[in-house]
Amino acid sequence: MKLSTIIDNNLIPKIIGNPELDVTSIAFDSRNVIQGTMFFAIRGEAGDGHDFIDSAIKQGAIAIVCEELPNELNPNVTWLQANNSRKALAITAHKFYGEPSKNIKVIGITGTNGKTTITYILKSIFEFAGFKCGLIGTTGNYIGDEFMEASHTTPDPIQLAQIFLKMKHANVEYVFMEVSSHALMQNRADGIHFIGAVFTNLTHEHLDYHKTIEDYGLAKQTLFNILDDTSFAVVNCDSEYADMMTCHTKAKIIKVGRNDADFTISKERLIFDSSNYLINEVAISTPLIGRFNIDNTAQCFAVAKEVGIDAEVICKGIEIATGAPGRMQRMKISTESSAIVDYAHSPDALENALSTCREILYHSCGRLICVFGCGGDRDKTKRPIMGKIATDIADYTIITNDNPRTEDPQNIINDILTGIADNKKDVYDIIIDRAEAIELACKMTNKGDILIIAGKGHEDYQIIGTEKFHFSDVEELQKYL
Repeated sequence: MKLSTIIDNNLIPKIIGNPELDVTSIAFDSRNVIQGTMFFAIRGEAGDGHDFIDSAIKQGAIAIVCEELPNELNPNVTWLQANNSRKALAITAHKFYGEPSKNIKVIGITGTNGKTTITYILKSIFEFAGFKCGLIGTTGNYIGDEFMEASHTTPDPIQLAQIFLKMKHANVEYVFMEVSSHALMQNRADGIHFIGAVFTNLTHEHLDYHKTIEDYGLAKQTLFNILDDTSFAVVNCDSEYADMMTCHTKAKIIKVGRNDADFTISKERLIFDSSNYLINEVAISTPLIGRFNIDNTAQCFAVAKEVGIDAEVICKGIEIATGAPGRMQRMKISTESSAIVDYAHSPDALENALSTCREILYHSCGRLICVFGCGGDRDKTKRPIMGKIATDIADYTIITNDNPRTEDPQNIINDILTGIADNKKDVYDIIIDRAEAIELACKMTNKGDILIIAGKGHEDYQIIGTEKFHFSDVEELQKYL
């Protein structure tokens, strides 16, 4: 493909060399460069792609996109100076692969919690309505029933363009895509044509990266800023950040919530096996438990109605949706108690999960037991908050490892402990080994209790130091079925 046909002159205003070269591939990792590659030098947190320009040229790069030109320019390559290499990469990647997302109806979902679950519910509704669907997110990517592993919530721009091309070839009609704040900050979603977007909520998370909740919110807002006037924006208007998300959008705004909403939630009823409610007087029943899953399914109802799916079909699609793996995933254990595995790893998500269980237990004498930890090398400010939430809501809490990474696990636990009141010393224990913590929790449960294992959800690994070991909360619980 000719270099001149895939570059955006607004993003790459300066070209030195031949713009009519034939580009055979694009890359931002010098290890992926082959003969004929267009290489993008990206500045990241852990390294600077400008340091690998010489290596890329030696491996066959014929065009270099960079923000800062070297002092000496190799005359055998074409040099392109970009205002923002990340943005240029995203736009160029989609052009290189023929802008496949223009042939697919893409709906992006952003927010702190609920993104993954919403993609799975939407996939259930739209497939029941007869559409072929794709899914891009934390637990993996789907093209119809074909599953592909994922390493990030939102893949890098080259991977995204390649995935969309596969979806186009597979005649996928709708794609439901998680869009993380990191991806938005890093321009990974640029170049995608979204017909709509969903905002779930905004709570304390990723503040090691974004620094403040306002910065975090502004990153999420980016998704709605790029929507055009033919698009729609479905927002959870119960969130105090809903107006912030849509204040600059050109899209049609659709509010979902309990007050002053276009789609109003009412008459909510929660039991262990289901959640039931009305949305604009339409009765909804879902096997997904918790008020937050009422929010999730209600937003999915609004999305499906906006694109013209009949209410009866939507209700059935919600009724048969099983949700995402590791999201309030229910299991029975041998003590005749119930266990739940949930991905909750932020204060709000943990509080929602525990409050749901507490509400289910309201009319029983069962206890609520919680096992959780916090990840290492991540936002430390949420640790004491989560410690307080767990010990305030659960009857008993076991504090353990999550993914400690390169931090000392005891230091992580010490941070958690600073949030726990002195009068709570008898309602928690510390067991660093996560398998042992789950074993103790299972043994201490009695008939009618609910045990919630929080933090890792669908993950089947644990990162200790710099090594990744196989570990699954679900597999550990299965020992006690």
